[in-house]
Amino acid sequence: MKSNTLYHLPLQNRHLSLALIVLASCSWAEVTLAQDPATPVAADTTSTPAASTVTEPKTTGEGASGTTSGTGQKRSNPFRTGESARTGSTAKKSAFAYDTGDADTSKKKTSRKVSEIEPEAESAAQTGNQESAPKFVASSFYGQGTRVITPGQGQYARPKYRYGISAGIGYDDNPDQVPSVNLGAVARPRARSGFTNVNGHFDAQWLKPRTVFTVNLEAGGDFYWDRPGNSSDANVRLSVLYVNKIDQRTQLTANGSFAYLSQPDYSNVFASQNQGGGDYFTGSTKFDLNHRWTPLFSTTTSASVNLLKYANDNPGALSNSYLTYVFGNEFRFTASSRLTYVAEGRFGIDDYYDNSSLSSKTAFALGGVDWIASRRLTANFRAGASFRSFDIGGSSAAPYAEVALNYLTGRHSTLTINGRYGYEQSTTAGDENLSYRFGMLFQHAFTSRFSGTTGINYIHTNYNPRAGAGSTTDVVDANFGLQYRLDRHLTLGARYSYTVQDTSTGLQDFDRNRVLFSVQYEF
Repeated sequence: MKSNTLYHLPLQNRHLSLALIVLASCSWAEVTLAQDPATPVAADTTSTPAASTVTEPKTTGEGASGTTSGTGQKRSNPFRTGESARTGSTAKKSAFAYDTGDADTSKKKTSRKVSEIEPEAESAAQTGNQESAPKFVASSFYGQGTRVITPGQGQYARPKYRYGISAGIGYDDNPDQVPSVNLGAVARPRARSGFTNVNGHFDAQWLKPRTVFTVNLEAGGDFYWDRPGNSSDANVRLSVLYVNKIDQRTQLTANGSFAYLSQPDYSNVFASQNQGGGDYFTGSTKFDLNHRWTPLFSTTTSASVNLLKYANDNPGALSNSYLTYVFGNEFRFTASSRLTYVAEGRFGIDDYYDNSSLSSKTAFALGGVDWIASRRLTANFRAGASFRSFDIGGSSAAPYAEVALNYLTGRHSTLTINGRYGYEQSTTAGDENLSYRFGMLFQHAFTSRFSGTTGINYIHTNYNPRAGAGSTTDVVDANFGLQYRLDRHLTLGARYSYTVQDTSTGLQDFDRNRVLFSVQYEF
């Protein structure tokens, strides 16, 4: 029988040896915990709506795929995206599971993993992950508020690249928005037709500690079975977002949205809302440079270019195609971590291609607030006055206001609201078009596979001509959609939309119903 060396040591040496063993064990445990890849990386997420502070995680390599330590363990990277629950990624999975494109994890595996973790440790790990996720607070287009970008959540939990195709069949009872009252010399029939829809999409995202870059592209069309004249409608959309944290005080944000469409888009103030106007191209770009001068004062300088160009302008007639340039500057005063006061000035130039009588300049003097009510609710509000002058002479003034609200109504649902009141483009020199716009989008995930969306756009326009009586127009465009994800690749969808226009003269009243059933395959 082997003798116990520690037992035969003198009592004083024995106590010293035990102390050394305990001390070594504690040191080993401390080092091990510090190197545990599941331990969240601390980051400074303190931010205001003007800018966010991002601390770069310490890594031994580049890229978003993580790094390997000397012990062979793979360290977690808060910018790793697109991994499913099966890979053991430490990034927080979006509540909208259907939006990530990842396969479901079986309930048996989930319950087994949860049972292996003590409740206190699990709660602490979840809290640590939420607090340590670096965030970007990025500006958006005028009137749309700010956007919070958290790597590993929502859209940014998707794979780096995604692409897919979809096909469907539907029915449209008024694709040309023919008015109910037809006063033309030749009656214009109201076409009713089924159609085939084909669409492809591609999106990509690159996220690094100081840079975000996303691209989303959709292209396709509707091919009508029994529609007189033009039997197809084209639909191409491209959106781009770029955010660069130049340093701890300065951030550059660039937004781009471009589309080639055949139908009116009531959610976009720079898109065509002319029924039967034909194919058109619309685009909006906006650049924001934010700089924090002191902890309580910052500025945001912006420049925007917007375009509406009809594809088939009549050479013998005046065109309603135009370019709009807008320059602005915000002075931001931080009252608290949740509230920022804003004073803003903008100057816009409307330049029509071949109808200079409609060209004008507009100045805006605005004030407002950016409010972070809670972790779930954020709001942006601007109000003031606008002053418009036409190049051929004449000027006018009107109130201007815009509001944007984002609300996480539940763990699996979000609500977005946008509102705007102010001048819009006119078809006659000197005439005024003052419109109020309201847009709402609600998204809800019933389960990890089954989800739904509903939205509504409402536009009320007061038309005030220089001579003659004025008129009003109300447009309601509502839609409802459901999606069911069969597996990681295949999704079934159904969508219904209803559009109605009501005018005070009754000459341009119409209604439209449209339904579409589709199948989407994700590669």
